[in-house]
Amino acid sequence: MLNHMMKDKVSLKRKNGQVYTDIRAGLQKGKILIEDISIIIEEGDTLSRILPSGTSEEYIVLTIHQYNKRFSIPAYYELEVRKRTSLSDYGEGTTFIDQSVNHFNGNNNRVNKHSTDNSSNQIYEKTEISVFNQLREKLAKSDIPETKKNEIINRVEELEKAIGTSNALSKYQNLISSAADHMTVLTPFIAPLTILLSNLPG
Repeated sequence: MLNHMMKDKVSLKRKNGQVYTDIRAGLQKGKILIEDISIIIEEGDTLSRILPSGTSEEYIVLTIHQYNKRFSIPAYYELEVRKRTSLSDYGEGTTFIDQSVNHFNGNNNRVNKHSTDNSSNQIYEKTEISVFNQLREKLAKSDIPETKKNEIINRVEELEKAIGTSNALSKYQNLISSAADHMTVLTPFIAPLTILLSNLPG
């Protein structure tokens, strides 16, 4: 299902000097998705892609999230990144040394960095509401033809009702299939929807 999102090719330059090229990736605002989790990526590594103009665009890896395989959704990296040209926000001499990888698998996932987890378990009720409302709003504002737009919104509502049940995966697949030609609208919501699907029974 991630194939719809992997429309870019990037190169990875690791801090140890290793270079990987022709990596399939999906670029979003502030994030890069990579499905090849056999590649070791660390915070502070550099990703780059060649633009149609022939110039190179570089990104620094800030945070790494690794999602394990769940049903037909393959494992993948979600990398929080910042364009190298935007690093002035951090000031000169900033070094990224927190080489952590956050793994997400199953219910009640949380990230704790250099701290003790004293929180209570929360199922994703607020996340569900936010994700589906934002997705409907994004679709409503899109230039997708009205008939197709209504079809996709109906698929969204079917998935929303099915979250937490054994029908959720098939409803998710229906949504992806329905929106296959309009994945640019859906792409920013794939990761949070995947997290919601990780709560499926069994």
